[in-house]
Amino acid sequence: MPITNKALELVDASDLQTLLENEVPEGKTIDYKEALSGNSDKDRKEFLYDISSFANTSGGHLIFGIKEDGGIPTDIWGASHFGRKTEEVDKEKQWRSN
Repeated sequence: MPITNKALELVDASDLQTLLENEVPEGKTIDYKEALSGNSDKDRKEFLYDISSFANTSGGHLIFGIKEDGGIPTDIWGASHFGRKTEEVDKEKQWRSN
């Protein structure tokens, strides 16, 4: 099943690996981000712009932790690349939802 047809809670590492192996490009329903956006107003606005663009169309997935080149995924870096500890994930989720 393509990642765009899966509920977020069902997406796992194998789905991300499939995106990489099949060189699935960014498009109308998928966008790759190498790193989490920062805490500045500009970064927050960019994040909200990305989210609203999916909300105003047919939905989609904004995937952080995937390096891309020309919209094609080239590497899966994951959260550890960001220098963030696992316990910071909940704080990050809360910031994104406010």
